[in-house]
Amino acid sequence: MIDANAMNAEADASAVDAEVLDAVIDADEADASAVDAEVDTFELDAMDDVVDMIDIVVPARPDYVSFVRVVVAAAAELDPGLRPSRVDDLRVAVSEATTNAIQAHLRAGSDRPIRVRCRRAAGRVAVVVCDEGPGFDPDSVPEMPPPESPDRLRHESGMGLSIIRTLADDLQITSSPTGTQLCLMLATSPNEESR
Repeated sequence: MIDANAMNAEADASAVDAEVLDAVIDADEADASAVDAEVDTFELDAMDDVVDMIDIVVPARPDYVSFVRVVVAAAAELDPGLRPSRVDDLRVAVSEATTNAIQAHLRAGSDRPIRVRCRRAAGRVAVVVCDEGPGFDPDSVPEMPPPESPDRLRHESGMGLSIIRTLADDLQITSSPTGTQLCLMLATSPNEESR
């Protein structure tokens, strides 16, 4: 689990309620085990060579999106093959996925936390975001019009999944009436120069 005291000063401490964070970190073992079981059922193909893995459990509240984004980006930046622009892509994709998970919990009236797992392996970074919302059919989510299209102005919400699809190199979504697991992967390139 994440130790809030080990967080880089880059995180906006005023946005994170430390008491609630400590309560989540020291959560009841049964709750943590139940969430672990859900994450472990989602296979990350070819991730046998995991270098680093970070689990984050946060309340389903919007003020924790920035916390998740900072932790995942900091983990991803440890990979020398991930260009800074790709770390930025990961920040946006993780923010969208975390926001969607939080909204799913709010719609379901769930007070349970969401779980985010970041795995860094040779050649890739994978992030799994798990919620216990009502689920959805990922294939029924329409593609957004191109950014230059005037029709895009009719979409004030619902663009998160489209953004994630655009930014991730691979995306897998498993959804049921008891929750959703979204796994996004970014490939790293050790031979490519960083900016």
